[in-house]
Order: sequence, then C-alpha cells, then structure tokens
Amino acid sequence: MPDTTVTDPFEQARAVADAVLYEGYLLYPYRASAAKNRMRWQFGVLVPPAYADDALGEHSWSRTELLLEPQLGARLHWRLRFLHAQSRTVEQHTGDGWHEVPEAVVDGVPHHRFDEAVEQSADLVLAPADLVGAAEHAEFFDIPGGEEYEHLSATVRLRRVRHPLRGELRLRADLLPGPYGLLRLTATATNHTDTRKGTFLTEYVEEGHLLNVPDESTVDGPLERPEALRHSLIAAHSVFAVTDGAFVSLLDPPEWAMPAVRECHQVRSWPVLLGPEGSRDVVLSAPVILYDHPAVAPESPGDMFDSTEIDELLVLRTLTLTDEEKAQVRATDPRGARCWAGRRTCRRRSSSGCTARSAACARRPLLPRRLTFSAPSSRGGTPVRTGRSTPSATR
Repeated sequence: MPDTTVTDPFEQARAVADAVLYEGYLLYPYRASAAKNRMRWQFGVLVPPAYADDALGEHSWSRTELLLEPQLGARLHWRLRFLHAQSRTVEQHTGDGWHEVPEAVVDGVPHHRFDEAVEQSADLVLAPADLVGAAEHAEFFDIPGGEEYEHLSATVRLRRVRHPLRGELRLRADLLPGPYGLLRLTATATNHTDTRKGTFLTEYVEEGHLLNVPDESTVDGPLERPEALRHSLIAAHSVFAVTDGAFVSLLDPPEWAMPAVRECHQVRSWPVLLGPEGSRDVVLSAPVILYDHPAVAPESPGDMFDSTEIDELLVLRTLTLTDEEKAQVRATDPRGARCWAGRRTCRRRSSSGCTARSAACARRPLLPRRLTFSAPSSRGGTPVRTGRSTPSATR
C-alpha cells in the first residue's frame, strides 16, 4: 500500500503529470473520423511482449536512472501511471436479443464505437538503503479487466470492455564511489501482459476498434496494433517522490555530480525535477522531453490534449466547428465533449487583440494545458530513444 507520508507530492504533481498522461489522447477536431485520431497513442506505449516481438519501434519496457542524495531514514515512493484502453461498442435490442451496431442515435445524440481510456497506477514504496548491496527488487502488479453496460434507452446500450493487464516494477540502487554518498537508482517498468498473437486480417481492423472477423476469413499473423493497445500500458510515465533525501538534476547538475550524470542512461524515458524552482524531492520521468520544473501555465487551465499546439489557434479552431462536427465530438468521447463545451462561450477577439470573456465564461477552462519551464544552463546524461526528438510543450 502507498505510504501516506509521501502522497502530497503526487497531488502537487498531478496537473503536470496529467498533461503528460493525456498528451495526444484526442486531437483537434476531436472526432473519431479525423485522420489524426485513427492512429492513436504515440507516446509512452508499453505494448504486450507478443506485439513488441513483431513491432517496429514499439517496446514492452522502459528504464529510468536517477541520482539520489539520501539522508538517514530516506523513503522512496515510485508511482507508475498509465491509461488502460477500454473498447466501447454500441448494441441495439431486437426481437432476438442484443446485437452490436455501428451507430445508434438516442435523443438526437449519435453514439458509435470508440476506444476510451481509464486511468491506472501501480505503486512501490521502500527505503533506498535496503537496496544497496542487495538484489534488484521486483514487484508484479495486476490490473483487472471488466465489462460494463450503460443503457441509453430501452433498446440501445453501450458496452465497455477492458482486458486484464499485468506489469512489473523493478528497482535497483547502486552506491557510487566518492565522498558524496550518491545513489544511482535504476527503475524499469515492464508490460508482462500475456496475450496471444492474433489471427486478424488487416482489412478487418480499423484503428480504434476491432471489427467482427468471419472465422473463414482469418489467417495466421501478428497481433494488430489496435488490439495490442487494449493490452498495453498507454502513456506510461513515472513519478518518484522521496522523503529525507533529494534528487540530483540530470539536466543542470552541480559540477561534482557531472561524472555520475554522464553515466546515467535513459531508455524511452526523460526524467526531470518536478515542483517549484529549487525543490528536489519529486521527479517526473516522461516519454516526452521536458525541462526541470515544468508547470501548467496559469492562463491554460483547460485540456486540449496537445501541449505542443499553439493555444490560441486551438481555441479559435474549436469555435469554428459546425453543428454536425460538434455532434461528432460529443459522440466520440466524453473528454472531447468537455473540451469543446468549455470553450463554446468564448467571445471573439476584441480590437485590442485580447480575448473578451464574460464572467460566466471566465470561470470555465478556455485554453489547453500548456507546460512552461525554465531552460537549464547545461545538460548531462545520455537519453536513449525518448518519446520525441525535440523539446515538447515549449510553444
């Protein structure tokens, strides 16, 4: 169970961590029919081993190496956060029972199949000193599957299905030579979900959902990505919090720590200090490149799931959606619907160039979660296969 003495840093980090968690979740124009929303979840996807064996550029594990200055009695809390894909289908009741249909309209609102996501996490709490000189500590975690029904009318319902997931957290601590008592922590997150290789034809698979495939039409082949995503840890990232200790910045380290920083290797992860400037008790290891101490810009309290886009441009584009497009947004995903609803009362730009808002509109989120940070004066470490090759969320 999580140690309650180190939970506050996670709440403080939630805004930034959520921006990472939902980066690319649903992109403008926020409807399933858009081309950019047919190939989903590009960052931090830890696929099942059966898919990683055949995939190009997709893997089942990631690794983060950190430097920690522990004090007596230091405690470390590692939380792995990720999205769990949940397939949503529409069923209609006819004379012989419930049957899946491509779409159904209830009270003027269209409903169709789509893959949603549920937030999940796994925790590991221990004393770093207990790891020094010991074998690598490993803990498995299991996320149960589920099946739920939402009745929209007497003849229409939504069916949501989640597959069970199994993962592993592995942590090792090495005491580095020298007078500083520095520890190098190596944290590896792995997807161990056991899923068979599919027998699906590509022509029967659409991104976002798997069509019913006739038995006589199937052939042996690799697991298709849309189905593999339902067994994946999506947008996986880690938050590390320490009590009675401090992390060393890998981007702007002190001179004495530079040799140790150069020996740290990141595999599909990018760790940065999190929290107010000067704090060193929380680290965010993200699948995208950030700088130390990222924060949600105060003028950006809303979610648009794309921190690299220009805020004002997304706002204005959202306001131009037609009624038909708005209906498609509402039908695609509840989060996308809230994204559009939070901006529909935004007024046109005034002649002075600023956006005028009514009092009611000012209480609602208008802009996406844009991350801000100060660039470091120097860099260290060796990033390996990070989620992006350029800094994220800098515009």
